[in-house]
Amino acid sequence: MLSATASALTWEYEQQTDKMDGSLTKFAKVVSDNSMALASPYSGENRARLVIRQRKSDGLNVIFVIQKGQLICGYGSSCSVMVRFDDAQPARFGASKPSDGSSNSLFINSERRFVDLAKKAKQIKVAATVYQAGTQVLEFSMPTPLTWEAPKPTASPAKGAQKQDVTEGPSMQGVMIGCNAAAGDRRGDDRKAFMMECLKAGLK
Repeated sequence: MLSATASALTWEYEQQTDKMDGSLTKFAKVVSDNSMALASPYSGENRARLVIRQRKSDGLNVIFVIQKGQLICGYGSSCSVMVRFDDAQPARFGASKPSDGSSNSLFINSERRFVDLAKKAKQIKVAATVYQAGTQVLEFSMPTPLTWEAPKPTASPAKGAQKQDVTEGPSMQGVMIGCNAAAGDRRGDDRKAFMMECLKAGLK
């Protein structure tokens, strides 16, 4: 899954381009100030990492991952963690296990809300339950809040289609709709002749 190996205690940013479809994946990562003191076989330095990820396949994700140990997430696939941004009251966020079965990471729900709050905070605390270690509070202190801009959705034109210049006037589709409405109950040759004249006039 994801490594929580210690690095600089600030948000780090990274981008990766998919070699197959050319789509862009964005990351923001920060490592906890403190390390958990767990019993063997998880003894030694054990920090956590928060990862913000945006990619084409599954959109925005907020991932909490520890170096060693097992995060408890109930008997099903969902649970919750407590998160505190700066001096605000702690807030409960739903969480879920990763699909690959990793026990050292959780996906935090309400991703947009989390990111919006992280963009204003210089300290984030996450309380999660660790197997045989109870509730552990990991603290993340950053000199500056998260910088994150959601990618703007873009519509890909159909193959062979050209971009329409908005200064070119009304579209064929718009004129056709208007002429059909204006034709009313006309039938046969009368309707055909009316439509031809209407379309000529409308597309000038």
